[in-house]
Amino acid sequence: MTEEPEIVERSSGYWIVDNGPIDGPFIELSEASKQLEKLSEIRRDAAYVKNPNFCPFCRSDEIDATKLETFENMVFQWVRCDTCETEWHDIYELTGYEEVIAGRE
Repeated sequence: MTEEPEIVERSSGYWIVDNGPIDGPFIELSEASKQLEKLSEIRRDAAYVKNPNFCPFCRSDEIDATKLETFENMVFQWVRCDTCETEWHDIYELTGYEEVIAGRE
C-alpha cells in the first residue's frame, strides 16, 4: 500500500514529502505558488488589454473611465472600479496615424 504524500513545514517553507522512492525534481510550495500567481497576473493582464470592460482586480463590470492625461509621449486614462474601489491607469500607445483632411501643397 502506497502512503499519501504529506506536506511538512520547514524553516525554508512548506515542502511535499513523499515517503516512496525519490524521483525529484522537487519544488518548494511557496515558490510554486508564486509562479502560479505570476501566471495568473499575466493571463489577467492579457484578458484586460484585449477587452478592457471589466475590473482586472475583481472582474466587476462596474467601472468608470474618466479624463485622459498626457505625460511626455504617453497617454493614460484614470479608471476606477465601483465594486472594489481599486483605481488604475489604462495606458495608450500610438500605433499609427491617418490623414483626415489633406493640407495644401
